[in-house]
Amino acid sequence: MLSIDLSFVWVAVNLLILYIFLRKFLFGRVGDFIDRRAAAIKADIDSGKAMMAEGEAYRRQQQDMLGAARAESAALLDEARGSAQRERDAIVSDAQRQASAILERARAEAAREQERAYGEIKAQAAALAILAASKVIEANMDTAQNKILVERFVNERP
Repeated sequence: MLSIDLSFVWVAVNLLILYIFLRKFLFGRVGDFIDRRAAAIKADIDSGKAMMAEGEAYRRQQQDMLGAARAESAALLDEARGSAQRERDAIVSDAQRQASAILERARAEAAREQERAYGEIKAQAAALAILAASKVIEANMDTAQNKILVERFVNERP
């Protein structure tokens, strides 16, 4: 038969008292601590998710700003290229005008020089003709009349 020993009852009573004592003083506090810790972890997770969403929004904003900056730099570069092209065209045009003016002055100077040389050659030819004619004719005409005749002859262009 089964006999229940007094020590077994005593162990059972002690376990029951220990359980009641632990439940009253320890399990409640441990449960509260676990609940508070779980709430803190959930709050940290929610905060992390919010921070991730905020970070993603900030990243998108930065990408938008970077795209705008790239577009603006491209526009400024295009504007600078256009300005440089206009400046180059103006410089080339001015240089062409100056070159044309220099060339025109050189042509005018060459024409004046040619006319002066032609006049000198004409005067020398007239003097040589008079000298030759005076040697041939020797004394029948005076030199003033010879000059007039030779100048008339030289001025007549063929």
